Amino acid sequence: MNCHLAIGCHFPRKLFLFLSLCLVAWGSVNGLVVAQSESNGWESPWNVSVSGTATEPIIAVSATGVFHIFWQDRLGGYMLMRQQGSDWREPQRVLVPFTNPPFSPVVDTEDFGGFYKPLLRVDGDNVLHALWLDDEGMLSYSYAPLAQLGEPESWSVAVVVAPAARGFDLVAGENGRLHMAYIQATPSAQVLPGVYYRQSEDGGASWSDPTLIYESNYLRPVAAGAANLQLAQTAARQVFLVWDNPLLETVFLARSVNFGVSWEAPMVVDRRMEGDALESPGASDISALVDGATVHLVWYAGHKPRTCTIYHQISADGGESWLPYESVIDLGLECPEESLLLLDNNDLLFLLVKRVLRATERTEIFLQAWDGTQWSMPELQEALTDYQDQETYRKVSFDCLQGDVTQANHLLLVTCGSTRSLRDVWVLERPLGELNDWSERFTPPSIWSGPTLATNSPSVVNAPVMLRDSQENRHLFWQGEGDDGLGKAIYYTIWNQQEWSRPLPVLELSAEVTGRYNVALDPGRQRLLALWHDPAAQELLLSQAEVDAALLATDWSAPQALVRGEVEAETVVVDAAGVLYVAYSIPVNEGRGVYLIQSADGGASWSPPLLLFDAVEAGWFGVDAPQLQLGPDNRFHLALIRQFSFDKVGLYYAFSLDGRTWSAPEERFEGNVVWNQLAVEPSGVVHLLWAVEENGRTTTWHTVSKDNGSVWQAAVPITDLVGAHHNIALTQDAAGSPYLLQVQDDFLLARRWDGTRWLSLESLNLTITANEAVTQLYTLSNGRDLDVIYVSRMTNPVDETSAAANIVPGSSNTLPVAPIQDNIYLVQQQLELPANMQTPTPLSLPTPSPSPTDAAPLVLSPTLTPPILFENSLDQPGSVPFVANNPILQTLLSVAPALLVVALVFGFVAFRMVKK
Repeated sequence: MNCHLAIGCHFPRKLFLFLSLCLVAWGSVNGLVVAQSESNGWESPWNVSVSGTATEPIIAVSATGVFHIFWQDRLGGYMLMRQQGSDWREPQRVLVPFTNPPFSPVVDTEDFGGFYKPLLRVDGDNVLHALWLDDEGMLSYSYAPLAQLGEPESWSVAVVVAPAARGFDLVAGENGRLHMAYIQATPSAQVLPGVYYRQSEDGGASWSDPTLIYESNYLRPVAAGAANLQLAQTAARQVFLVWDNPLLETVFLARSVNFGVSWEAPMVVDRRMEGDALESPGASDISALVDGATVHLVWYAGHKPRTCTIYHQISADGGESWLPYESVIDLGLECPEESLLLLDNNDLLFLLVKRVLRATERTEIFLQAWDGTQWSMPELQEALTDYQDQETYRKVSFDCLQGDVTQANHLLLVTCGSTRSLRDVWVLERPLGELNDWSERFTPPSIWSGPTLATNSPSVVNAPVMLRDSQENRHLFWQGEGDDGLGKAIYYTIWNQQEWSRPLPVLELSAEVTGRYNVALDPGRQRLLALWHDPAAQELLLSQAEVDAALLATDWSAPQALVRGEVEAETVVVDAAGVLYVAYSIPVNEGRGVYLIQSADGGASWSPPLLLFDAVEAGWFGVDAPQLQLGPDNRFHLALIRQFSFDKVGLYYAFSLDGRTWSAPEERFEGNVVWNQLAVEPSGVVHLLWAVEENGRTTTWHTVSKDNGSVWQAAVPITDLVGAHHNIALTQDAAGSPYLLQVQDDFLLARRWDGTRWLSLESLNLTITANEAVTQLYTLSNGRDLDVIYVSRMTNPVDETSAAANIVPGSSNTLPVAPIQDNIYLVQQQLELPANMQTPTPLSLPTPSPSPTDAAPLVLSPTLTPPILFENSLDQPGSVPFVANNPILQTLLSVAPALLVVALVFGFVAFRMVKK
């Protein structure tokens, strides 16, 4: 064909060039890479049977690491293929005792009854031991040297070792000792249904009498295919036996510490729990693996709603003690079809799991590693689920997974591979690598340490506070019942980097004290100060002790009355010069207002009160809860509560440049405020938080000022904060960045302010039990560590039936109250701080002038009500620009370079066509 029009001849080629350049441009902008799916290091699968009639492979590995693979060929009999160095010998037909009849060649045998699938184990002398069930449920045993497996006469005479058995296992120990276990399902006059154990001390020539380990009638209906039982042995005489009881949905463990001569009572590893959903699976499919003195248990259960989870539990001392079990992988609604637990040559533990997604009929196989402390993220093995047979061009489905680790540290799998019409045995192999090869799959080490128990108390713990001195010792205070059971006391214990001291009451309080007290640390003078108000005596009391000597009541000075009257002590701060400031309020009546006093000599003497805010002159009904913070540039920040009436309050804020002249308090919120907290960053950013209770619901609010309190952004409710405000806390690190923490359900949640929003940090599972509840939270950070103290209340239920039986009719006795125990726990987080931290300017308050009030001077003390949590909101002013949060605009900007390239190419093509 002749081309007379340039566009007609050149367009296809130029169009191809044009589209190719477009694709390159798009890929360069978006990082698009077109490649085949990852093979995960798997070599190409190898069909070893090449018959179409092969199934049921079994592997046996010699003491020197040589693999032997058996399989059934329904037309050729049992086949055997074994390694020879790094190669494999050709498969050969072998005559074995685990057929019907034994040693039948199958071909030309008219009375051939079928195959039995054996369990094969190799001992240290390279003798192969076989166990199998026949058609009548008889468990038979035979053995033969590995080197003579092709000779029928090399096999010992098969003997029946158990009648009517189900699951079974055998392990080879040292000195020719063999351990055998099985489930006896059919009872008789002499045999009870249960789990039995036998052993041989002569390499299988003779066996001990059966020992009943566990008896249960629920094992009678268990089918052979549903039975699960496994043995494992350490090098230090311990033998472990694990099994399922499917009808009870329970998995068990039994241990022998003397090579199976005697056995400890079985223990429940896991079972169906009271709170499990009805559709959730019970505990099942337990397996055990031993590595030296370390014992690994793996099983699955459905303790999480609508989730089948694989769990892992270890003992590092041969079963003497066990760590709490942990979740390995959540499989959703589908439980594993098959799983394989393996130990490689680099001390990595591997778990291979296969599940089938019923909704889509898709098979998924995952592999993950355990490095001794944690499990890696599961890695999908796509090479095992999407392989196409190069002979038939049909997808091969792999199941009946069996495997082990080769001497080259490869995972070798032997599987049943099937297409629409073919059944073959396949071998798949991949290197397992070293720890570094899996490092990206592991979760970084937790930023948290703990929880660790600081102390416990049989009585209610109120207002825990912790201080940290220059030597990094932790000083923990709380309020509890006094020794006499009538009054109250402040308790104290110290952590000296090694252990907590014995907790003792150091300060006695009257019974009328409601929980409000304050402690502070004077770092320059190395003294602890405690301040509390005694409602009975109408006195504000101060006591002090040296940091290095505060363990006994006699170490504390006699309480000194600083203020007399009905006052509220709320805030104490210490500046870099060691000046102590205390803000307090006279909430009602004449003289009501907010006052400030200071002490330059460590609390020995105090200035007259300085009236910061006159509530009488302002016409306020009442004033309460002043929160004082010292910020940069000698600026004071004050939050306070205005009482409009008995049931209506508002939150106000004011600031001062010199401590004398204050701005008029501005309303930040009006409502039932039950808690408020100020935080000031060295840069002058001020955070104000408060909690409001309405209709039985607590809501937390947050607002921020970026110019030292002059202009405030609109308040934002933190909608994801649930529960009471006593489980929320706020603190700041050494650089001044605020941290927000909260306990929700069983988890400690943490966030850090990055200047525009609250970034979520790693959460910590506190493992709270069903009869436990976190009642209080307190945080502290004055260095590179974040300390979190929380109180966990354990309620021990009362046996009402027994208690009621002991009540005398007609008496005034009542049922006892459920006893409680309050435990105080400490968790810590290592903080990441900038190398050059901004240091706040030390503050110095001028000596205040006497106020018209007759109130005596007051002293220090921080409010112990825990701080609060912020919302991770992008709608606040000053947050991320619109572009960063607009997906449409992001897309347009990302494709702009590609569109530019397209336009240039199109223009070039058009120009060339016009010229021609």
